[in-house]
Amino acid sequence: MASQKVLIVEDSDEIRELYAFVLARAGFDVIEAADGEVALKMLDEAQPDVLITDIRTPGLNGIDLIHCIRGMEEWADLPVIAISGYGEEKLAEAAIQGATKTLRKPLEPNRLLATVLSLAKSRQRKIKDREGERKSDLLGFLRLG
Repeated sequence: MASQKVLIVEDSDEIRELYAFVLARAGFDVIEAADGEVALKMLDEAQPDVLITDIRTPGLNGIDLIHCIRGMEEWADLPVIAISGYGEEKLAEAAIQGATKTLRKPLEPNRLLATVLSLAKSRQRKIKDREGERKSDLLGFLRLG
């Protein structure tokens, strides 16, 4: 199986690089974006398995990014981790918009890694289940024909 991809959306170079280092060391392919607009443009090419976004990024912020992703049929079920150091209210808003998980800064790298591992594993199970359903549907169709 190809390694799984994580798209990190974070405007702080230092924080983004730390997250990327931790995840790459664990075997993930990491794609980086400094803001939500860039991340949206990268989705189809990058094909991430998990997206991590800071709530406060310039331009399209994390909450608006989550809202956009949830409105895109092909990405509506992408696991999204929203991260913020600006209080529970922003994290609650991210959850309402569809964040799969919310985490508060400062963030222990091991906590981020554990969350990404869990969501990536869950996504792979869902993809396998969907592939199995498609094969079953195709076999049923072929039997009818």
